Amino acid sequence: MNYIFYLNQISLKEAGLTGNEAKKLSYYELKNMAQIKKKFEEGIIQVKDYGKKLEEKHIDLRLQKFVVTSLGFERVCFEKVGNIPPL
Repeated sequence: MNYIFYLNQISLKEAGLTGNEAKKLSYYELKNMAQIKKKFEEGIIQVKDYGKKLEEKHIDLRLQKFVVTSLGFERVCFEKVGNIPPL
């Protein structure tokens, strides 16, 4: 199994939050922030594109794709992109 991660970060200043405010957000609130959604959309496009190129080059590759976004150093959210490739 091989993995590809698209990592990005949103600063607390960019989100307009303090560290304590970020820590108090539920995962649902965090995932639905406009800045987080935008980073996820960008990341999904990038990881699919790069993953497709890798899979074309390496036919036997079983690639798991993930998008990970952090809000400062306080919070992290992630999403798996696509399904697990068959054996």
